[in-house]
Amino acid sequence: MGFVLNLATNLLANVVFWLGLGVTVWLGARLIRRRFFRFFGLRRDGQFTVHLSNLWDPASRGNTAGYTISMHELRATQSGEQLFGSATMRMPEAVRGLVDSVWLRQISRPELVVSPLDPSKVSLATSSIVVGGASRNVIRATYFDSAMLFLGSEDEEIGKRSYDSHLAGFPVRVYRGQRAGEEIRTSLNPAILEKIYDASRDITLFFCLGLRGDGSWAAVEYLVRNWMVLRREFGDRDFALCLGFPASSTYLERYVEPARLAVVVG
Repeated sequence: MGFVLNLATNLLANVVFWLGLGVTVWLGARLIRRRFFRFFGLRRDGQFTVHLSNLWDPASRGNTAGYTISMHELRATQSGEQLFGSATMRMPEAVRGLVDSVWLRQISRPELVVSPLDPSKVSLATSSIVVGGASRNVIRATYFDSAMLFLGSEDEEIGKRSYDSHLAGFPVRVYRGQRAGEEIRTSLNPAILEKIYDASRDITLFFCLGLRGDGSWAAVEYLVRNWMVLRREFGDRDFALCLGFPASSTYLERYVEPARLAVVVG
């Protein structure tokens, strides 16, 4: 009789423990999910878009319209899918299924769009990550020309854009905010991560671009890895970071945590 009683007590204790753990994890996942939705500007349907730059050069292809993307920007889409594919919380495998079921509810895989050559064909209906500079991404160019962005380079300005460059030159410039007019010079491989809220469309946009395609990918990866830190630091405010990754003649094949070269807050 004592053995049966002890067995029943142990079973009951295990049930209470796992129920308590399940409720705690469920509540924690819902809290993080709400913060995730707010930081990335997601609506109830969870729709999100990644806009890649277009390397297609009509001048060298008979003025035809086409689409070409870089390998590193394709890797940026994989980073974005990883961000939306499962919860970023570190949890034991025993409760991972519960966490992801809460996380993934109403969250769709991000839609992948390559920038058109014609700005009139741009459609912005959801919050987005915009990858690449104004020379090759018309969404970036649209917001740059509207003076809504904090950081950029001289080569992104109207009349100076070229398909031969990405974030084409030094220095990175501050175009808006209290530090407007400053220049950021570095021997590192620079990249920009910028968040703005477009009230006219009610969407949140993250601009990720680098001197090269690897810098653009690294900026997206930085966002994926550090969004919770950024949310705590900046809340709902617009912000821009100039990041410095290791400089080399070869492209980054492995993510390295960058130095922060400048911070601008709206």
